[in-house]
Amino acid sequence: MTIKVYNAGATSVNVNSTLVYGEKEAMVIPPSTSARPSRITASAWKP
Repeated sequence: MTIKVYNAGATSVNVNSTLVYGEKEAMVIPPSTSARPSRITASAWKP
């Protein structure tokens, strides 16, 4: 299992989301005011 934190940055919404992924599954744990989880996953995913 791998855990990665994605920071949208100050020029965007300035929030952190967490991506937890393994060999076959992935899960995004968004903050309460999150951007789209699919965009976060695509930005952070680097197999």
